[in-house]
Amino acid sequence: MTIDEVPDLVERLSALADGTAPASRVSAAAAIRGGRGRLRRRRLAAGALGGAALVAAALLLVPSGRHPSSLVVPAVPSSTPSPGGSPTPGGSAPVPPGGPDQPLTAGYMPAGSHDPTRYVPATGSDPLVVEAVFGRLPDWAKYPGGLDYESTYEGGAFAQVKSPTDPSAPRLLLSVLPAGSTATSPATMDGLAATFQPAAPVGGRPAYWVSPGSAPGSATGSSSGDLRLRWQLPSGRWAELLGYPLKAQNRDDLLRVAADVQGVPTQVPLPVWYAGLPADVKLNYVTLERSAGAAGGDWNVQLIFWSGAGSTSSVTVRPDGTGTDPSGAACRSDQGVRLCVGGDPGDPALSGLLLAHLHTTGAADGDWTTQVQR
Repeated sequence: MTIDEVPDLVERLSALADGTAPASRVSAAAAIRGGRGRLRRRRLAAGALGGAALVAAALLLVPSGRHPSSLVVPAVPSSTPSPGGSPTPGGSAPVPPGGPDQPLTAGYMPAGSHDPTRYVPATGSDPLVVEAVFGRLPDWAKYPGGLDYESTYEGGAFAQVKSPTDPSAPRLLLSVLPAGSTATSPATMDGLAATFQPAAPVGGRPAYWVSPGSAPGSATGSSSGDLRLRWQLPSGRWAELLGYPLKAQNRDDLLRVAADVQGVPTQVPLPVWYAGLPADVKLNYVTLERSAGAAGGDWNVQLIFWSGAGSTSSVTVRPDGTGTDPSGAACRSDQGVRLCVGGDPGDPALSGLLLAHLHTTGAADGDWTTQVQR
């Protein structure tokens, strides 16, 4: 998926609210979209989503109540891509709690669409699904805390490793291209024709350095400060790893990171759940960011809901006693968790509906759940 502009909702939300933690200065979605690693402030309805928690051990399709930091993805059975790039499965993929009839997939935007109401949510009971997770990381990326997850109409689904305290420190963003993509699609980046330079194979499968434009050295990061590696997963899908700001000598680091990536659709536990919402109320934006790795540390969850009537409302969840409530939001505390709904520009009727149907699990990591939509 190529996103050419940030929808108006996010731009309006970015003006809201005092934050619960220092504001993130990087739009991960814009970095994925442009590949240039531009820094910009991103203050959504919760105000400031902080840094995130490092999970050096990757995730499993988790049962309710397990936090990702304690889980490991099993080895993925190999598969052989057909000449056209379509996968020939070599084993069963993880499935959502509903059973094998509905394979687990991340949320996505239909090709060519920028309409948030057309967002296709993740399958299963958890709206926060990523399609690949990190394994081993280089020493410079082993931050004390530092992994966030996002599945939104703005930037798709991805995991990101970043410093919880230094927005200028190197970071890594991991995503999987939409099904049907090839090594050279999308063929444009940052408004320019993308260039593709062969990289060393990853796990014996093809890989490429990708960059916008054709400036010499741009694909190696020497001119842009970014490194973007695209490689084929065992399933036949194509993954991307974006690192910035990095230098050409970090290419070997990215290749090693890519070799340990697990291309397994994975549910990320959350400290909130809901049930009984009308069918026309949809969730199309969910993020989890952390600024401390310890259980019960600083974290922030944001959800954005839309209704069929065209109204929208944001939800923020954070540890009770931290941060500041968004201006105009209706808030309550329960089990050590602060839940806030609405505030300008949230629709009062939708916000009231959400507040009545949303529940928290508790602040401790072990209380979090993948049974978010019940």
